[in-house]
Amino acid sequence: IILTLIITDKKIKYPETDSYIKMKVAGIFLLSCIIQLVSASTRNQRVWPISGTNKVDLGQSSGFGPRLKASETYRYDFHRGVDIPVPEGSPVYAIDDGKVKIAGAHAKYSDLIVQLEHTGWAESAGTKFYSNYIHMLDATVNENQYVSKGDLIGHSSHSVSGFEHIHFEIRVGGRYQKNCCNPWKYLPNVDNHYCTFKADITLTPNPHGQSCQVNVRIAVPPDQLTFSRIELHVDGRSAIYKYDMCEENLSHTFAEMDDKEFEDFLVISPERFSSRSYQNGEDAAYNFLFYGLPPVGGSISGSVIAVAYDVFGTSVNGTATYYC
Repeated sequence: IILTLIITDKKIKYPETDSYIKMKVAGIFLLSCIIQLVSASTRNQRVWPISGTNKVDLGQSSGFGPRLKASETYRYDFHRGVDIPVPEGSPVYAIDDGKVKIAGAHAKYSDLIVQLEHTGWAESAGTKFYSNYIHMLDATVNENQYVSKGDLIGHSSHSVSGFEHIHFEIRVGGRYQKNCCNPWKYLPNVDNHYCTFKADITLTPNPHGQSCQVNVRIAVPPDQLTFSRIELHVDGRSAIYKYDMCEENLSHTFAEMDDKEFEDFLVISPERFSSRSYQNGEDAAYNFLFYGLPPVGGSISGSVIAVAYDVFGTSVNGTATYYC
């Protein structure tokens, strides 16, 4: 089985070896296409918080996941939402019908916040979802009030650094930061071509002369911040090294997620990205250095297949040989 994916204007084929991985990834890919087509109608019934329509709020200065925080001298940070730059006082809208849980000042937040509780989303029956709108100038709704999709819920302000924007989150199954997942998974993406993941993947074996290491660079367009998961298959084994932004956030502590050295096999190095990056058409890029790969010792070589997934399960891949 050979699976061909369209990535920007390129075609990539899985290698004919390693049939286990090919069939597994191919199955996930085909299933993700079906899921996308089914769930698209549900997502497209919601709106983005600034446009108030199904048009994506583009120009985002930070996506979900690892980043270098510009307001704090580009330190490493795990970002649990998306930042949408807008002039202070811009209208902010409810993304869907829901109940207001927080409106205004709250002890756990340094800025005004509106939080809505949503039920009945098709992505997970019986699960409660929460949308958070942070760095608000005011709230035009009250706690326990019910709102409809597209209702005005307040106006935007700025963060402590003075940067005018709103920080927007989707929390799945709970109201806490550990429940945050990438909002792109749950909001309309009408300009996206289904079953394609617009990303480039580059593998560099043994970077800086170090043995038993592979660096995987993922670069995604600034208007498609949907990258979600990286897997490294070593020598065709079913056991894999993996990093899933949503899953790891749910299962790890704040300190663990805010450390670029993840567990004992991975160093994460995002590249600088900002609203200016969007204006310049620059990709959002991430480097994942996997180290301590088997086999270890001697001059033995190993092969790897790296697979990157977006929030919908669509994938791109690359292969490399490293040396120990």
